[in-house]
Amino acid sequence: MDSRRFESEKQEREFPGAPRERRLHPRLRCKGVGEFRILPNGPSITGTLVNLSLSGCCIASETEIPAKLKQPLEVQLTACDFRLRLAAEVRRLDAKTVGIQFLDVSSRKEEQVRYLIDELFELGKIRFLSRDK
Repeated sequence: MDSRRFESEKQEREFPGAPRERRLHPRLRCKGVGEFRILPNGPSITGTLVNLSLSGCCIASETEIPAKLKQPLEVQLTACDFRLRLAAEVRRLDAKTVGIQFLDVSSRKEEQVRYLIDELFELGKIRFLSRDK
């Protein structure tokens, strides 16, 4: 069985009803606080957690995001009174939105991301993004 098909089937089991997509993990629209800090000693930018998956997130900010954001990041996500900190890098960037991929996610950190997603589901603060978005 090819790995893409396996991941698609695994995705369907973990997130029933989610639209199928090319991403390894489905993006889930949610609400929360997202903060990222440019490493090693850069500024912190706080914004709204727009979407979340096991492998990354999107944060929108009222603050202008530096256009040449290539350094490693530390991301802190806060939702449902749960705080999670992860190493990350920028995958997509525009003036006030940054798409972030988590790096070196240990099994413990992955479980924490899963816990956060589960909590958001329980509270009805998360939903699947349509294929159009």
